[in-house]
Amino acid sequence: MKICRDPFYTVLDTELVIPGLRRQYKIIHITDLHLSVFDELSTEEEKQKAIAQEGFWQEGRERVARIFNEPFDDSKRISSHEILDKMISFAKEEDPDLLVMTGDMLDYISPAGIRTLKGALEEYKGRVMFVEGNHDENCGFAKNDVDTVEFEDLILAGVNNGSFTVSSRQLSQLKTLCEGTKPLIIVQHVPVMTEKNKSVLSRLDKYYYIDKNAPKDGNAREFAELEENCENIKAVFCGHTHGFLPMELAEGRPEYCGSSALCGFVHRITVK
Repeated sequence: MKICRDPFYTVLDTELVIPGLRRQYKIIHITDLHLSVFDELSTEEEKQKAIAQEGFWQEGRERVARIFNEPFDDSKRISSHEILDKMISFAKEEDPDLLVMTGDMLDYISPAGIRTLKGALEEYKGRVMFVEGNHDENCGFAKNDVDTVEFEDLILAGVNNGSFTVSSRQLSQLKTLCEGTKPLIIVQHVPVMTEKNKSVLSRLDKYYYIDKNAPKDGNAREFAELEENCENIKAVFCGHTHGFLPMELAEGRPEYCGSSALCGFVHRITVK
């Protein structure tokens, strides 16, 4: 773990080597911010819910950090709104090729949450890939199928799997990408458990992953098998676990679960 000059941040640097790339790419990965806010337009009921959820995560973030043995101190005891501002400031300073947000940026969908997150993304102005999590499904910031960002020799594909499955349309689009010539990085919220990473993910409750051998439905099974077997997929970035978990879906195919932005976690990836 590399601690940024602001003690709030915990910045983890990862190098992902993909043979044949013509240049390097910098990706900033943040996840699970669980924004709980109200503003001057909020009703009293909306205000009270935001206060309650903010309090819940003030306690919850420290507990989860202790579980994963990750840094936590008083610098991280700030509001989710302040954390969002810090994350946007960090991304602006880093100026990556792509900022990826892998779900649960909102703790729940509310008018103030939508306004606040929309304003932050408009302020950022850089290129963003947003996928939805189980807390912010259908929030309007992500596409419902497969969102792609295509570079000269690399494709990132964002998949909304916060419902622990995917649609037939998503599967069809992913299969087409797997048949292409450019290497793929998949961006999603919920990690996939295969035989290769079972020893890591099985330590968590089943709520935290899609199990290829016990999926929600047939599409979930096919999705897990595709990520396990498609040689064109070079890595998967996800969230949901609230603790950093580096593992492999298959030999040489990493799956990175990012830790929560609530604890100041930023994943800075160099793809080369």
